[in-house]
Amino acid sequence: MSRESEPKANQAPVDQSAPYNPGELFDTTAEYYSRYRVAYPDQMFEHLRARLSLDGSQVVLDLGCGTGLFTIPLSRHVQSVIAVDPEPSMLAEGARWARDAGRRNIDWRRGDSYGLAEMALPKLDLTVIAAAFHWMDRAEVLRVLDELTREDGAVVVATGGVAGAEKGPWDHVIADVRKKYLGPHRRAGKGLHLPDPVPVESILDDSPFSGVEEATWEWEYERDLDSLIGLQFSLSWSTPAQFRDDDHRRAFEQEVRRVLSDEFPSGRFVQKITSRALIAHRP
Repeated sequence: MSRESEPKANQAPVDQSAPYNPGELFDTTAEYYSRYRVAYPDQMFEHLRARLSLDGSQVVLDLGCGTGLFTIPLSRHVQSVIAVDPEPSMLAEGARWARDAGRRNIDWRRGDSYGLAEMALPKLDLTVIAAAFHWMDRAEVLRVLDELTREDGAVVVATGGVAGAEKGPWDHVIADVRKKYLGPHRRAGKGLHLPDPVPVESILDDSPFSGVEEATWEWEYERDLDSLIGLQFSLSWSTPAQFRDDDHRRAFEQEVRRVLSDEFPSGRFVQKITSRALIAHRP
C-alpha cells in the first residue's frame, strides 16, 4: 500500500475531559461481545456458590451485565437475577442467550450505575459487578449498594477475560494497526479511556463492604485468527462505531488479518488468563 493510499486515522473528535456516557461505550458491540469475550471459569461459580451459600433463594443484582457472561451461569444457583446494562442491544443479546440456555429467572433491565438508587430494586442478597466496575463511580456505587443490600449480603467484583489476559506477542501488532486507523488515543465512546489509578482493593477497603477475600484461577484460552479479530470489535477502543464507516472498519480488519497471518502463520493464539473474584462483606 503506498503512502498516498494509506488510510487516515479516524478524525472524529475525542473529548479528553468528558465523563463516560455508559450508553455509547458498547452500542455496536453486542454480537462481538457475546461471541468473542471469554467466559468466566466454572470453578469461579462453584466457589461463589459454596462460599456465599447460594441455595436458590437469593435475589441478585448483576450491574453492568453486558450480554450475560456472568449473569447466566450465576442464575443457576439463585432465585433471580436482575441484570442491568445501559445498552439495549447487549440486553437483547443476553436475553436471547438466556432463552437458549433455558434460564427464565433473569430480569433484563436497561439502566446504569448512576441511576441505581432510582431503579426501585428489592432488597438484595448479592450484587456482582464484573468487567464494568472500572466504568463506574465506584465509591458512590458501593455507598448506594450499602442501602440496598441485606445485612448479611455481599458484593462480588470479578475480573477475567480481556482484563485478566496476559499480553501476547500479537497484541502490539494489533495495537500498531489500530493506531494507524483510529489514532494514538485509547478511546471510550466519544472520550478517552482513562484508567483509574486507585486499585479496586483500596476502593473496597474504604467502603461499607471492607471485609474482602480474594480467590483466583489461572488457565489458558486458545483463539484462532477469526476469534482474535472479532475480539477487537468487542473492545471499547475499537468498536465498530469508532470507525468512519463500514469500509474503514473492513480495511482495518483486512490489515489486521494480513499482518497477523504473516507474523503468526500457525493461526494459534494462546492466552494465559487470571480470573479473580473479590468477595466483599460488611466487617
